[in-house]
Amino acid sequence: PLVADSDFLTDQFTQEVRLTSRYATPLNFTVGAFYQRAQQETRVRLYGNPVMGFPLFSQRNDHKIDIKSLSLFGQLLYKVTPDLELAGGVRWTDETRIHRQWNYLASNGPIGRSVLLDPKVASSNLSPEATITYTPSDDLTLFAAYKTGFKSGSFNGTIFAAPTTPASFGDEKVRGGEVGLKSRLANGQLNFNAAAYYYRYTGLQVGAGEIRGATIINRTLNAASANVYGFDIDAAWAPRSVPGL
Repeated sequence: PLVADSDFLTDQFTQEVRLTSRYATPLNFTVGAFYQRAQQETRVRLYGNPVMGFPLFSQRNDHKIDIKSLSLFGQLLYKVTPDLELAGGVRWTDETRIHRQWNYLASNGPIGRSVLLDPKVASSNLSPEATITYTPSDDLTLFAAYKTGFKSGSFNGTIFAAPTTPASFGDEKVRGGEVGLKSRLANGQLNFNAAAYYYRYTGLQVGAGEIRGATIINRTLNAASANVYGFDIDAAWAPRSVPGL
């Protein structure tokens, strides 16, 4: 009864620069910056079957989202001993997104550029991290890490947004960590790696289906939270007694 047809176009410019030191001293660093300027455009057409009671056109609209993003980051690495290294870093991100919508269906309101309830979203975030690495030998590395992450909010650019309907969704954040090891055993014939991790997401961005009148709307929204945890293990064995295996 319903047929969705859409075009998606994107144009973007990104640039990242980094400066990394390699001093003979115990302390080294990495600093850098990231810049992005982009535009996303989505042209949406939703057709219905009049025989089944649906309107011939439910949606005919265009969405344009302008994106500006700037990020600065840095990390310090300190060799406490030849076998023990501490690393700490932080990333600052500032992002702005502007949403514009054009309507071409009279039943949805005035033809042309639409008035939006929330045409702009802006985010600023600090994401720190820390890692401790212990390498007692060339064949064994133990590590523990604390990580944080961030994904900025944006807009639902595939559905028509009325002047009183929010079209945006908020930021997604995550924090957690992992512990593990990387090793070479049996005189280098066996590589064995293992890690356990736990992360907690807040404002998780998820896709959802919503019934609005005679149409089904797929949109992104923020869930409350989610916990993700697990264990990874991998091994590779290359016995010298069987060349090629």
